[in-house]
Amino acid sequence: MEHNKFKRIRSSFWFIPTFYGVGAFLAAIITLIIDRTIIQGSAMVLPYFFFASYETSVTILSTLVSSMLTMTTITFSTIMVVLTTYLSNFSPRTLQNFITDRITKRVLGIFVGGIIYFIILLLLIEQSSQEDVVYLAPVFAVIYAIVCVAYFVFFIHHVSNWILVGNLIQHITTNTLTTIDRTF
Repeated sequence: MEHNKFKRIRSSFWFIPTFYGVGAFLAAIITLIIDRTIIQGSAMVLPYFFFASYETSVTILSTLVSSMLTMTTITFSTIMVVLTTYLSNFSPRTLQNFITDRITKRVLGIFVGGIIYFIILLLLIEQSSQEDVVYLAPVFAVIYAIVCVAYFVFFIHHVSNWILVGNLIQHITTNTLTTIDRTF
């Protein structure tokens, strides 16, 4: 009974995005700890372009939050429109197969994690009274944003292959045969 409950939780649509969101929250906290203890407490051994002032940090992080939220919203809403068209033309399972796809969940998790990471950094970065205080957190945020863009390109490629009629029918056939095997 307990095993089935855990399996049902793991297979739910929000498990992987939640996992990535929690990971991003922890990564943001760790980033800020590194920024405050290691970077601020020691001599800077990294080149100056790895650091940003408070104002620049806030600008970068707020821009990244809004752009990630926009990218996530537009990406998934556009794909849902395409899948709704497929739903009416081919099979009602199209949407279900897409939503249960592990890559879809993982990309959504990366995007949600990015939004959470940027928001937490933006909320917890503090302005110092010292003029020469700089932050490394925006560099980590920019690196995460680059990873998100790479996943965006990968996801568009994945969806464009997934919605090809031959691949779509193959997915539906495979899932149907798996369900039949499990049932009987």
